[in-house]
Amino acid sequence: MDWYVGERDEVGVSWPLDWSALGAARSGQGVYARAGFSATRLTYVPGDHYSYQFAQLLEQSLNKAQARPSNAYTLAGAIGIRYRTSGGSQTYGDPTGNEYLISSGGVVQHFTKNYSIYWHPSVVAHPVWLSGGIGAKYRSAGYERGYGFPNSEEQRVGEGVVQKFARADGRVTALYWTPQHHRVHDVWEPGAIAAKFRRMGGINAVGFRSSDETLIVGGGVTQTFQHSYGRNTIIVWSESTGTTSLNSNGGLYWHWRNNGYTTQYGFPKTDETLQGNGTVTVDFSKGYRLTWSPNGRITESRI
Repeated sequence: MDWYVGERDEVGVSWPLDWSALGAARSGQGVYARAGFSATRLTYVPGDHYSYQFAQLLEQSLNKAQARPSNAYTLAGAIGIRYRTSGGSQTYGDPTGNEYLISSGGVVQHFTKNYSIYWHPSVVAHPVWLSGGIGAKYRSAGYERGYGFPNSEEQRVGEGVVQKFARADGRVTALYWTPQHHRVHDVWEPGAIAAKFRRMGGINAVGFRSSDETLIVGGGVTQTFQHSYGRNTIIVWSESTGTTSLNSNGGLYWHWRNNGYTTQYGFPKTDETLQGNGTVTVDFSKGYRLTWSPNGRITESRI
């Protein structure tokens, strides 16, 4: 008999929090060994049970034993309903085990096509495709311990895909994938940057995120966006100035960035503003105005 367990599957990793998969595997393997089953073997897999592909390990063991797995796993409750009403085995494959409790009182069940269907009392059951970019980002953040539970399926938006996740404390994060750079970036949905993004016209006007939200000097936060037609935008937030936007390929942004940044100028107080004489200006919290002229020159003045 083969036993597999993550080397970090210690107390506090699984649910209930006072139980250890590592301890249970060692105990179970020991019982079989003492009973005379000399072929029983315990294998430690790097990481915890979130890190390895149980379906592949199970298939390897069954093939070695020349046995076929029985389809005896239970599909129950909200997860069973989601499975049966959204494609069943054709979409998800067969269950690799029964559903089980995870952190925050949630439940998950895994399937052979590398889908996992999650349920939590605060959301209905939704799948996560762990082989995709969004699933990989979700996995690297710690699954439900990071972003929480899926409260939507993957949905097409423009040329990309979005899936939203909700933590038990109500915080909602959206993960966006776009084919332009084949990366996934997150956004805190109730946040000021997300609100500014929506006011500017969302994906159709601004494009997809090309970075996560990033802390900058002075206590502000930025996030960059890239549109398919090439325009790059950065949204800047600070507590004192709120949210503003700049062309992150433009002269005003790079003059600010390369000549003292927030230390010299502070944070933008205005978006880039086209003036009647054809110039473009941005005002900053430390009393400066930067002006771009059609000849490409950048000047600064006090306001």
